[in-house]
Amino acid sequence: MMRLLRTMPVLFASVLLFGCTSVPQVDLDAERASLQAAAEAYHAAGNPIDIEAMMTLYAEDSRIIPPGRLEIRGLEDIREWMSEFVDLTNFNAVFETPTIQVSAAGGYGYSLATATLSYDDPDGEQVSETVRDLHVWEKHPDGSWKVVVDIWNEAPGPESSSEDM
Repeated sequence: MMRLLRTMPVLFASVLLFGCTSVPQVDLDAERASLQAAAEAYHAAGNPIDIEAMMTLYAEDSRIIPPGRLEIRGLEDIREWMSEFVDLTNFNAVFETPTIQVSAAGGYGYSLATATLSYDDPDGEQVSETVRDLHVWEKHPDGSWKVVVDIWNEAPGPESSSEDM
């Protein structure tokens, strides 16, 4: 009994200390606005392509998963891969305003946009394609959002229907 009485203050203090602490509240509207700004900065850096501006928006351990190609990991390989776009004649990327979602805890989010990419092929013919572009973003300790996963695929054509999915 004496032993129980000696541990009671410790138990009571633990309940007060841990039971009364609150989880920090996340202002999801502010986080969505912040992520929207980061996504817009990414899209602006794509037209015309500005590799240095884009690289500031990727995390060190980012992954790019292009359709039909191997995964590209890390900033150095991403920078090298992006340089291919700079070499395309008349490359242009026009993004529609993305859908933005942020996790309840505010640490992760995603942006989903449609982009029209155009460039001249080796024969000088204009090529245009529409893609769906998904970015998974991570909130960093400095308050910035960084892309951790970048993946896209071809958007369905106008003749497609939901039955084609």
